[in-house]
Amino acid sequence: MSETVEFEINKQFKNFVVVVKNMSENREKSFYDAYGKDALVFGYIMKQKIRYRNFRVSKTLRKMQCFNKADEEKSKKEKIFTAYSGVPSYRLQEIISVLNYNHINYIIVDKMQNYKITHMKQFKDNKYDFYYQKGLYYKRIIYKMKSINEFLRNNSDTGEIMYLIYDIERCIDDYRKRNNKELENKQWKQKNIKFQKMLKNGKI
Repeated sequence: MSETVEFEINKQFKNFVVVVKNMSENREKSFYDAYGKDALVFGYIMKQKIRYRNFRVSKTLRKMQCFNKADEEKSKKEKIFTAYSGVPSYRLQEIISVLNYNHINYIIVDKMQNYKITHMKQFKDNKYDFYYQKGLYYKRIIYKMKSINEFLRNNSDTGEIMYLIYDIERCIDDYRKRNNKELENKQWKQKNIKFQKMLKNGKI
């Protein structure tokens, strides 16, 4: 994709997740994509990969009435290196459901129909910023996981790598045990509170 009208739409709709319907390069499949900050929100709530690449601003800016000629001339040479994340178009209803459930403002446009708005919703308690912070943390975690995986793969033929894997497995096991114990304690407390209420109300 070489067009970045999407980024200009983002400027018009701050704190909205702008989701754009795009066609694949071979025009056999279509996708719903989000860009920039929106990609971090979208990638997190849809549990998708967050990728980065250069985008060249498109000539189609002239079709958008909200931009002047100066902006258009400047944008012809401009390239933007930013995040993007997307899902296949058949998941549209899932996208809408997840955005509605999490109370995130959104606007969905169809690039093939000259960026026609197909869906839009705004919430009084918009949680865009909350999920943006979640998305930032999610991106860091995914990056660290990828780095660890690459390190293990690149050093898989060394004799000491198995000891490192054992250490990682031991840390994971300890984490699971702590979580299970905390869950058991929580469940016991809930049962005890329920028992005390029943005892107080004379139901036992």
